[in-house]
Parts: sequence; C-alpha cells; structure tokens
Amino acid sequence: PEIIKQIPTEVPPIPVSKADPTALESLRKRGVVVLPVSLESNYLSANFITTDKVTDNDLKLLIPISKQLVSLKAGDTKITDSALNYISKCTNLTRLHLQHTAVTDKGLAMLTSLKDLQDINLVGTAVTAQGIINLKNLKGLRNIYLYETGVMRSGWRELQTAFPTARLDSG
Repeated sequence: PEIIKQIPTEVPPIPVSKADPTALESLRKRGVVVLPVSLESNYLSANFITTDKVTDNDLKLLIPISKQLVSLKAGDTKITDSALNYISKCTNLTRLHLQHTAVTDKGLAMLTSLKDLQDINLVGTAVTAQGIINLKNLKGLRNIYLYETGVMRSGWRELQTAFPTARLDSG
C-alpha cells in the first residue's frame, strides 16, 4: 500500500530555508516554545504560553524567523497594538492567537499583510466590528473567534457580509 504523507494545512506549498539557529535560541532563552509544524518542512510554530511578563518588544524576536513562522500563540499576554507591528511582518502566518490581550481595532489594521491567515483568535479583546472589517481582504480567513469582544449585536450582519465564507464564532 502507498503511504500518503499528511502535510498539515498550515504548511504553505512553497518551501522555506531553515530558521537561523541563533534566532531560535534567543526565543527559547526568553521562554518561547518554538516547534516545527511538520517533519517535511522548515515552517515553525511559536508559543509564548510559558514566557513570563511578555512585552511588545519580545515580539521583535520573531522577525528573524518571520518567513518560517506559520502559527503564533501570543494570547493571554499583555501585548498591545505595538506588538502587531512585528507580527505583521510574519507574512506566512496561517494561525494567530491574540486572545485576552490588549490589542484593539487600531492594531488589527496592521494585520492586512497576513494574506495566508486562516484562523484568528480575538476572544476577550476590545476589538469591534469596525476593526475586524479591516481584515476583509484576507480571503483565506476561515475562523474568527470573537467571544467576549467589543463586537455589538448590530455589527454581526456587517461581519457576515464582509466574511461570507468564514466562521464567526461568538462562543
């Protein structure tokens, strides 16, 4: 029988070079968990879950691995819109977790460069429908998690129109 390799959906079809080992070490020293998303690629996921007192400046550590990064978990941290400036440079991101952070509509406008983004978690943030509309040109968005956000009931219809193929999850 033929063995079919299952490549995760977050792995872009275009290969990338290996990440700089020095950059990976800097992230790991800061407590960031960086792992490959597949044995067949150089793409990576980064998770700030075990990192103490994450600041916006810590996200600058992602810049050297911006091409390899496809999944970022920066939720439950104190990051603000300033951190999104660094995240916006990680243009291969397919998954972005920003739940329970201080990001706002202003910061979301910086994420329009993330053309491959499929999932974004904004649970427990102050974002509103107006801010989320900034992401309407990201045609690959499949899931937008919006529980306990600033999205009012009146904004749902506008979001459904702007994101006809995405799942808008309100919890």
